[in-house]
Amino acid sequence: MASTTIAIVNPKGGVGKTTTVLCLAELLAARSPVESPVVMVDLDPQAHLTALLGATDSPSIATTLQGQGAIGDRLVAAGDRGWLLPGGLDLESAAVALARSPEGLLRLRQALAQSWPLLGKLDEQQPKPFLATSPAQIQSPLVLLDCPPGLGFWTLSALAAADGLLIPVQCQPLALRSLLALMETVASVRSQLNPNLRVVGVLPTMSERRAPWCDQVLAGLQDWALASRGAIALFPPIPRSACFPKLTVDGKLLRSGLARQRRSVVLQGYEAIAAVLVDRPSPTNPT
Repeated sequence: MASTTIAIVNPKGGVGKTTTVLCLAELLAARSPVESPVVMVDLDPQAHLTALLGATDSPSIATTLQGQGAIGDRLVAAGDRGWLLPGGLDLESAAVALARSPEGLLRLRQALAQSWPLLGKLDEQQPKPFLATSPAQIQSPLVLLDCPPGLGFWTLSALAAADGLLIPVQCQPLALRSLLALMETVASVRSQLNPNLRVVGVLPTMSERRAPWCDQVLAGLQDWALASRGAIALFPPIPRSACFPKLTVDGKLLRSGLARQRRSVVLQGYEAIAAVLVDRPSPTNPT
């Protein structure tokens, strides 16, 4: 089975992209076989994902994409979430350097496609509380790309590298405007860089049952999903919950802070996405 790469993208900031990566990694790592672990990739120069997982002192993926070391040398164990390829401020300068190359936007795709069979073993002193015992066992990882806000170099690189696109959309006024801009960019990326890029689906986030604008956003997303004739999934909305700010402060596992009944309500959307990704749908017939 080939690796599967999913980009979590929305040009708007604060919609829950990093939270989505953390939650999906936790759920997917529990479902995936040992030869197909989860690998989170932090493509945001702000590196919030990296900070939450305590890897700010580790070299970022930017060094690898500029030819300094292999991906296997940059992997950091992320406990029950699998693996992390850290980000950092050096992604800013790396974007400037790579943008000068005609194939700069393809560098991430090339690195992810070529590196997994060549990975070496972790240092024996590194803790291994994860599914695979060493990167050498990684044959078909499920890669989650945590993208920065906007439609800049790293977001475009992620779209060029991804098999699928997952779009978290905050249930707030004007939310659909960023979705329209993103889909225009997706069409451009398909025509020039990645014709097989598909939209896995849309995930409404920060839903509030009593907010009228939330109903309007959900109705708009439902219309869009229906217009795709089933090709684009609309996942169950993620409710606004105090557990998510806590998650983005201490990085703890959701299952450690949620009662079983509450977890089923809060994580319904993420569970639905995890079920789709574990099935590894074919990247053909993009929509």
